[in-house]
Order: sequence, then structure tokens, then C-alpha cells
Amino acid sequence: MMMPNRILKGFAAAAAFVILTAGAAAAGSYSISVAGGAGVPSGDFGQAYGTSWNLNGAVDYEISRLWGMGVDLGYNTWNGKSAYEDGLAAFSELFLGSPAGTTADAKTTAFQYGVHATVTPPVVGPVHPFVQAGAGAYSLKETIELSDPNSPLNGDVSKTMLGFNFGAGVDFTAAPTVSVGIDGKYHYISSKDDYGYNTSWFAVQGKVTFHVPLAK
Repeated sequence: MMMPNRILKGFAAAAAFVILTAGAAAAGSYSISVAGGAGVPSGDFGQAYGTSWNLNGAVDYEISRLWGMGVDLGYNTWNGKSAYEDGLAAFSELFLGSPAGTTADAKTTAFQYGVHATVTPPVVGPVHPFVQAGAGAYSLKETIELSDPNSPLNGDVSKTMLGFNFGAGVDFTAAPTVSVGIDGKYHYISSKDDYGYNTSWFAVQGKVTFHVPLAK
């Protein structure tokens, strides 16, 4: 699905703001992180979909020892639970003329791109806890495939909408420019009008961060 032009412009503007802020600051460092882990659906979304995996990346700038800001990208995917898929198949058999024994597969993906702010208490030592909050665009896509190729349930629903996330984590300094850590974030997208449920999940991830100090 093509990214809406207004979303692309907004993301580019946010990235440019991070770069300009970094250029104007007197001190700090950049960091690049990669992360991956599990995405655990919650609420009504959790009734239909089970735990699966995610991958994320971020570029951050340390404005001060306390504050940071950055941009992030992420990919999340989930497979439908058996009860949800069986319900889709039964509905198609009862009301849409599908033959007995019809099966269904459901999958949802979410590609996120946004901005975030981070607060890191100035703790002395190798352990650095932090809290983070962000917002951005989420490109949601639910795909339903039935063994009956003629069922009108076959196909996908794709839409890009705004959402938010917040969470906390901890980083451990492994080397002067490398840290490893773990974090947990809650993501929420108000998608009920388009998908029948609000899409929300808890993401638990391990991550590796590479720090790039700036010359004084």
C-alpha cells in the first residue's frame, strides 16, 4: 500500500526537526537501535489474534542527559486464532454459500512510522532505565483467505491511521558505544470503524543500540 502523501511529508518533517535540533544543540550523541520481540494483542484485538513477532528500528538524538527525541519504524504481524478463523469459515458456510468443510486463514500486519520522546534519569553506572512516548502513522492490513475461492470474505482491508504508544525499558552499557536492553511498549490505534475492533497490543523487545558521540 502506498504511504499517503500527507503522512510521508509529516514523517519527513519530524525527521528534519530531529536533525535541526541536533545541529543546534551544544552537546549530545546520536544513537541507532534495532529491536525485535513479541507482540501480544490486547482487548478485542486479542480475542481474534494471537501473539506473534515484530521488528523495529530507531534513530535518536540526546538533547540532554535527561531528554531525547527520535524517529522510529516498525513492522508487526499476527495470525488469527483458531476460534476466529473457524468463525469466519462457519459464517461463510451459513450465510454466503460456501461448502461444508471450508477453512479460513486470517493475518494482520502493522507497519508503523513515527516520532517519540524519551526521558532517561541521569543514573551513574552501566544500567540506564528510561520511559518513552510516541505517536505516528500505522499502516494496518488484515488479509482473510478461505479455502472457498468464491467466498466474498476473501481479500484484505488496508488503511493508514494515526496511533500512539508508550512504555519503559532499561539499557545496559556493554561497551563505550554499544548497549543492550529490553523494553515494553503499549500501542493503540482507534480502528473500530474500519476493522470492527480497536487494534492494541503490548510489544516486548530485546534491542541493541549503537551510540555515536558528537565532537565537542
